Amino acid sequence: MYAGVDSHKDTLAVAVIDGAGRAVTRRQVRNDAAGFAQLTALVLEHSCVRVGIEGSTNFGWPAAMHLLEAGVTVVEVPPLMTSRERRARPGQGKTDPVDAVAIARITARETSLPPVRPMEGLPADLRVLTDYREQLVAERTATANRVHADLGWLRPGYQQQLPRLTQPAYLRAALALLDGDTSVRATVTRKRLDRMIEITASSLGCASRSARWSPPPAAR
Repeated sequence: MYAGVDSHKDTLAVAVIDGAGRAVTRRQVRNDAAGFAQLTALVLEHSCVRVGIEGSTNFGWPAAMHLLEAGVTVVEVPPLMTSRERRARPGQGKTDPVDAVAIARITARETSLPPVRPMEGLPADLRVLTDYREQLVAERTATANRVHADLGWLRPGYQQQLPRLTQPAYLRAALALLDGDTSVRATVTRKRLDRMIEITASSLGCASRSARWSPPPAAR
C-alpha cells in the first residue's frame, strides 16, 4: 500500500492505493495535531510502504514530521508531477481527492523521489533563509516587471538609458528619471522602486548569511 497527501493550509487530502494503483480509501483531515494523528493511524492501519506529500516543505511539513516520528517513510512529490499524472487520466477534473490519488500513484511508481528528513539547528536555519530569499527574489521579479511597465508609460524610451533593474545603481537611476513628477503613477512607481531597493539589500543579506553558515566543501 502507498499513500498520497495533498496539503493545504487548513486541510490534508489523503488517499491510500493498493499495488495496482486502485484507491482503497480517501479521507480529508484537518491540518492540525488531531488531523496528524488521524493521518498516521490511517497510514499505519494500511501498512503503507511510503507516503508521498505534495508541499512537504510548506503546509505539509508538520504532517510529514509527525509521520516520520511514527517511523513512516515520507517522500516529496513535486506539483508538476502531480499535474502530469492528473492530465494523463482525463475526465476526473482537479479536486483535492483526485490529486491525493495522483500523488499516491507517483509515490508508488517513482523510486527516486527525495526523502523528507527532519531538520533542526543549522540545516533548519539554512532552509528558512533559503526559502525567504526565494520569496524575496520572486517579489522583486514581479515588482520589476510592474516598474518596467510603469516607466514605459511615464518615460517612453527609458530602456535606452536603463535596460535593467537588477542592481541598486539602476534602481536609483530609475528614481532619478522620476524627479519632479508628482503624478499618482510616478508616486506609486517610486514606492515600488524603494521596495525593490529594500528587497535587494535583504536578499543579499540572506545570501551572505547562508554562505557564512554553509559547511565548507569536502576536500578532494
